[in-house]
Amino acid sequence: MEPEVPPPPFAGLGRRIVATLIDYAISFLPTLFGGLIIRLVFLAFTAGDGQAGGDQVGVDVVSLWNNMGVGMRALTYLAFFLNGPWLYQAVFESSPWQAAVGKRWLGLHVAGSHDSRLSFGSALGRTVLKFAINGFLWLFPISFLTIVLSRRRQALHDFVSRTVVLRGRPLSHTPLEPWRWLLWPGAPLFALFAMALPLALPTS
Repeated sequence: MEPEVPPPPFAGLGRRIVATLIDYAISFLPTLFGGLIIRLVFLAFTAGDGQAGGDQVGVDVVSLWNNMGVGMRALTYLAFFLNGPWLYQAVFESSPWQAAVGKRWLGLHVAGSHDSRLSFGSALGRTVLKFAINGFLWLFPISFLTIVLSRRRQALHDFVSRTVVLRGRPLSHTPLEPWRWLLWPGAPLFALFAMALPLALPTS
């Protein structure tokens, strides 16, 4: 009798949800840290103007946006993009880990065909699809069902991007490149400071 071949170790719904929540929380850490620094800078410069302690400190967002030039608006869009989960997940899911930190902690990784590693572009496209389908279009209940019912435990964005989420470590044992830890969170913080610090500093 031939030995029974175990089924492919596709990741189930519960572990994927927990990993996603962890990664969401981690991906916004640069925004929280950068926002705190910018707030402290703003308060430091306004402390001598009778606005210390938060009295009458406010921002007219509409007026700010209307007074921005084209370059500043483009920088705002860039900062929004870099400080979302898109860059974070693309950087790490295209790495030798094939997983962002949350998936790595829970022993999962993202793969293409034959457990192949995604390119940065493919990982970025998968992340954008994930948020477009499950977030903006609110189709996450269907994704939950397809993960539970499909043979390869694929969400809707997995079907479109032709990816799967697997349990265990990738086949490659290449170490993670240090530059990925510099790109994220370095790029989000740089874009956030470049956009917000000129707005936070008072004009003469």
